[in-house]
This record gives sequence, C-alpha cells and structure tokens, in this order.
Amino acid sequence: MSEPRIEVPATCEIHGGTGRLVVRRDGDRLMLDGNADHCCMFSLDYAAVVALFDVVAVWLG
Repeated sequence: MSEPRIEVPATCEIHGGTGRLVVRRDGDRLMLDGNADHCCMFSLDYAAVVALFDVVAVWLG
C-alpha cells in the first residue's frame, strides 16, 4: 500500500508559476514535490518536519 499524499496549490516565488505541491511520507522522511512530476523534490527528516510544523503553527497562531 502506498503512503498517503496530499496535493496543495502552490506558487513559485522565483519563477512565478503555479502548480501543485505534493506532500507525501516515504518511510521516516517527508517528501515535498514542488512540480508534482518529481523534477524538484525536497526531503525532510523528522527534525526538519518538527521545525517546519512548529514555525507554521506560530505563523498561523
């Protein structure tokens, strides 16, 4: 069974394009695919995910 994934609308502030940000879990890492076609992929370990979660929680109040 594949890991759950979500797709969220996103805008590239560098290139000005819009698209989908695919977020999925791959084992113990969180994968962020900025182009939904695996051209640009970011991988975050547990500590990075916790840091991201914490800062987003602060930003959103």
